[in-house]
Amino acid sequence: MFLLFPLLLLLLFTPLPLNADCPPPPPLAPRATKLRIESLTGKVTATELANFAGFVRQLTLPKTALENVIADGFSGRNIQAMGMVYELSRDPQLLDTMIANADAMLKLRNDPNKGRVMWTGKRDLVWITEPERDIHAGYAGAENGDTIGHIAYTAKLILENPCLLNRTVTIGNKYGFGKTYYDRAHTYIYELERTMDTYIIPWFINNNTLTEIYPKNVRFPTTDIDTHFGGPLPWNQMMMLNNGLQRLAEAHELLGDNPEKVSYYDSLVNRSIHYMTDHFLKRTSRGHDTYLILYLAEQRFRPKGSSVSTHGELTEIHLLYDVWGLIRGYHRANNKYGISKDLLTRVANTISYSLVHRDGKFGAYCDGTGSVHHLPGPYLLYSEFNSDGYLSLAKVMAKHQALDVASVLYMKSRLHLQH
Repeated sequence: MFLLFPLLLLLLFTPLPLNADCPPPPPLAPRATKLRIESLTGKVTATELANFAGFVRQLTLPKTALENVIADGFSGRNIQAMGMVYELSRDPQLLDTMIANADAMLKLRNDPNKGRVMWTGKRDLVWITEPERDIHAGYAGAENGDTIGHIAYTAKLILENPCLLNRTVTIGNKYGFGKTYYDRAHTYIYELERTMDTYIIPWFINNNTLTEIYPKNVRFPTTDIDTHFGGPLPWNQMMMLNNGLQRLAEAHELLGDNPEKVSYYDSLVNRSIHYMTDHFLKRTSRGHDTYLILYLAEQRFRPKGSSVSTHGELTEIHLLYDVWGLIRGYHRANNKYGISKDLLTRVANTISYSLVHRDGKFGAYCDGTGSVHHLPGPYLLYSEFNSDGYLSLAKVMAKHQALDVASVLYMKSRLHLQH
């Protein structure tokens, strides 16, 4: 009996054997210094996929977590872009580049023995986003959830491919995170859960209401004037936490190792998404049903003014994370969070009729007021619910960063398959 239990565990958690039918990897894509999209419609081409893989392979790996660079900053967006295109190509070399970035991100986490003492008085397992001599040097906020999400997304994509699991990671094992792809994914999940268990869950979750909150402690350092200690986070910060929660739930589901944690994380994501969408204000634009989205639950609409409380969230960052987190939640297996297509269509209308201007520019605020020359790629992901703004958005995105181009390729593929 005592020998049987370890044997069962071994059978349960040993990776699947290599499948003789696993396709060979494509030739290594040549390095590219410029992103290329051949067309905005139709099937994604092998040239486009190879170009993207060659481009991201030559990008510099993250060397700091300061200024949120590995959360909603450049490096964080890049690793999300890699994952989106990998879902199209299933090219192992692109996954290897993603792993190299995830390795670098995990390595940047605060050292619990020699690292910085945070606002809690401990050397927390967090990513430090403020300079050492800054007045808020001890700060670590919801942005950490986004970094967790990027690394957990990498683990999820590894675990989805049984052909890779027992193979040695092609790029090596520089930091000792695991020799095989399975080992690497397992290390990611284990280490991310340490941050979840010791920092995120104790400080940012109200388990009585399942609400994602600011730490209920006045020592928590923040410059956000909307901070209410113990009160709900702004929507964009909830979606940052959700990135980590959802991706870890998906990874555990693939492992089959912790159904209770999967259920718990899903309940938190479900609660925050519906809490957010329940606060969307119904509007119309150009004769279509749209939304006005404010910054957080406690903010009240003011009909006359020049700020977010009148015009809704800024499109280039805060609103971006709201709609990105929402569409990511919709794609959870079997639409586990019950997000309706009617709601997503109304968000898509907001993008097509409020944010996309007829002069080729885009709204700076959710209601379409103000003007910017570019919107980040994830707005394009709503084109499957309303594609009227697709070409206007895609033309501009095709000339920008990896996340923008990845969004064009991803959405171009989905629209092609729809037709």
